[in-house]
Amino acid sequence: MCGEWRLLKHIVEAEFGPDAGVNTVLVITPLESKPEALQDSCKWMTKEGARELLSDVKTGDTRIGPYVHAGFVKSELSSNCTTDSTLVSQRCNPDAVLLTHENTMKRIGKGNWSTSYTAVTGGESICIGDQELQVIFAPGHTDGHMGLLHVNTNALIVGDHCVGHGSAILDNRAGGNMKDYFQTTYKFLEISPHVLIPMHGRINLWPKHMLCGYLKNRKAREASILQSIENGAQTLFDIVSKTYCDVDRKLWIPASFNVRLHVDHLNSQQKLPKDFSTEKFESSCGAHFIFRWGVAYAQARSSPALIIAASALAAGGLAIVYALRRSNVNQP
Repeated sequence: MCGEWRLLKHIVEAEFGPDAGVNTVLVITPLESKPEALQDSCKWMTKEGARELLSDVKTGDTRIGPYVHAGFVKSELSSNCTTDSTLVSQRCNPDAVLLTHENTMKRIGKGNWSTSYTAVTGGESICIGDQELQVIFAPGHTDGHMGLLHVNTNALIVGDHCVGHGSAILDNRAGGNMKDYFQTTYKFLEISPHVLIPMHGRINLWPKHMLCGYLKNRKAREASILQSIENGAQTLFDIVSKTYCDVDRKLWIPASFNVRLHVDHLNSQQKLPKDFSTEKFESSCGAHFIFRWGVAYAQARSSPALIIAASALAAGGLAIVYALRRSNVNQP
């Protein structure tokens, strides 16, 4: 075929889910002759047609990858797409009304948000002009986590439930719960959105592919954690070091958040071995874990000075914790 060819973007979708990933290539060319027939996996499309697919998503429509979308936004549509995230800040918009779950509001506190707020629990509708957003209660990451469904395009804003790359971290300090996380993921699958919009990372135009991948990943991690426990791991560090042995040790601290919630989930299902002590496990989740992680991290960097510093810092932390415990015990 004659004409000038120019390759703009190529993307390989993450291998998440039961099916193979989908590769997207965007080629722009002025055609000097009638386009030849293409394979079933390829299709000729005008810019206007591609833009319409992105702006008016419908069930059964052709899907195109997110980098095609990013290309349009950066070039021809950038003047119409301006987003100022500071509009949601109370400092920049003192008249803003916060929509949040009561559990989240308790952690935010009146000191950080002094004006009015509206409590939502899921099922509420937010109408802005002719656009409608449906509030979805989506616990798991926290006990007050929410999602938003853009009804017009069936695009789902999943917040921190999913991320653009890798797996999500659940916040065990804010009511994170693994059982809730699984149930919310199944709820999102039932909604069958056309697009997933996470708060971190790029959008995903293959929602079921991604959500199934998240389920598969979390179930595999839980099985690996159970196997580590059955093989004798009793402390948080032992479980993390065995389950995430192939992961950079700097990521073991956030990984430990998920491990704690997986252990809670296994315990609620009565899957833990009878000789596993949950009390011993809980006692190993604080300074004990930080101390052993600090030494392991320093060893991985092969720096004697770093090992000494990490050991001294961790030992100091243990001493402080021990002193505080003795103080609490001695108080009447």
